[in-house]
Amino acid sequence: MPLDPIIAQALDELQTRRAGMTPVFELQQRGLAMKSPDERRAELMGKRIDVWTEAFGGAFRLFLSLPLMRDVERSFGSIFKLYGGLPPMSGGPAPVRGPSTSIAAGRGIVFAALVGGGVGVIGGQRVEVTSNVAQALMVALEREPIAETWRLARAALEARIEGREATAEERAQPVDCFGAPVIPAWAGLAA
Repeated sequence: MPLDPIIAQALDELQTRRAGMTPVFELQQRGLAMKSPDERRAELMGKRIDVWTEAFGGAFRLFLSLPLMRDVERSFGSIFKLYGGLPPMSGGPAPVRGPSTSIAAGRGIVFAALVGGGVGVIGGQRVEVTSNVAQALMVALEREPIAETWRLARAALEARIEGREATAEERAQPVDCFGAPVIPAWAGLAA
C-alpha cells in the first residue's frame, strides 16, 4: 500500500533534518551537550543562577534546578509570587504588611536549593549535600531566627530569577552539570 504523499513528504523532511544534525557524542566532545538547559541559558545570558552563601557554620551552594523549582511551585505556588512575597532584606524599605510567603514555603525553597546546590564546606571540609544532609540542615535552621530562613530563600530565588554575574574564579574555571561546582576561595576549603 503506497504512503499518503503528505506523510511521505513529512518523512523525507524528517530524514533530511536528521542528516544535518550533529551527533550527541560529537557535541559532548566539544563540551556543548554536557550542560543542563538551565546552565546553558544562564551561560548564554552571561549570568549564573546559583549562589554561594555563608550558613550553618560554613558555606553552601544554593541552586534551584528546573525540576526542584517545579516541586516548590507544586507545593507553594509560583516562584515569582514567592519571591515577591518575601520580606525585604535589612536596609530595604519596610513592608506595609507582613510577608505573604509562608515560613513553610521559605523552608521548602531553602531545602530544594540546598539539595540542588549539592555541596558545601564546613570546617575546611567539602560536604556533599544529599536530601538527608539537607534535612539535617533544615532542623538546624529551625533553631535560627526566621530572618535566616528569609535570607537563604531570597538568595536562592534571586539567583534563580534575576541571575548574578560570575566571579573571576568562576569565569576562570567554568562548571558543567556533571562536574564539581567551583568552590569559592572564601569558603575555606582545605587543600
